[in-house]
Amino acid sequence: MPETTKPSTSYVSKPPSGPSYTPTPPGPTYDAKPPGPTYDSKPPSGSNYGTVPPSTTYNPTAPTGYDRVPPPTTYDSKPTYGSGNPHKDCSCGAEKSQDCSCARVINTVNINGRMRDSMKNCSFEFELPCNHIAVMYGVRTAIYEQIVDITIRRRSERKHYKAWTFEGKKDAALLTLEGSNGVSNLNIEPESYDRIVLVTFQTYANGEYTGSDMRHKEIVLSTGTVEQCSYFYNFFVEAGDDCDYHDTDFCISVLPTVKTAKC
Repeated sequence: MPETTKPSTSYVSKPPSGPSYTPTPPGPTYDAKPPGPTYDSKPPSGSNYGTVPPSTTYNPTAPTGYDRVPPPTTYDSKPTYGSGNPHKDCSCGAEKSQDCSCARVINTVNINGRMRDSMKNCSFEFELPCNHIAVMYGVRTAIYEQIVDITIRRRSERKHYKAWTFEGKKDAALLTLEGSNGVSNLNIEPESYDRIVLVTFQTYANGEYTGSDMRHKEIVLSTGTVEQCSYFYNFFVEAGDDCDYHDTDFCISVLPTVKTAKC
């Protein structure tokens, strides 16, 4: 049987037909340009910019619709002297003494003390008026013992009726009354008559008592509303040769105990 030959089949490769397809890259998913500004960098302008006043809900002006209330009067700090006067011995009505329209004038005058010639400059004599008290005290700064003798007499009598002695032992600062237990001041009580007080300053050195050189200052003060005055005496004593007048310092105050000068 004759061999049967199969017809050969050839294939021709054709490109695809139809609309052409050109591959392109995918489109961008974002815009490379920066986004447009969300704000305007230019400062605001215009005639109304910067001229608008702040809110008036807060008023910096202090309120003026109230009255000052005086402090409570349940506590009265003013002293009550006499017949309801605001301050002592004055009826002008001022609440403070410095505002007093009838303020008293302080007068200063000198008192003429009398030195006793027999005692040179170591003693001083002064008058203690009736109804006056005398207060005395002093200090010692010298290296030697200091003595202050006090005598008092009535004006109508020659001899003294009472005497005291201040002494300042070595290393003692305050002068103390002799025979007392460290009492450092002397009070002479008031009397109904005038008296004379004699003060004498001495130093004890090298077994001897010698009179000390003394300087003094006298002041009288008066309020001008009463007849009585206050007297003050300061004594500065020199007991050596350095002339500092600071070996004994002694003070006497003479103060009235009544307003009238009549005895």
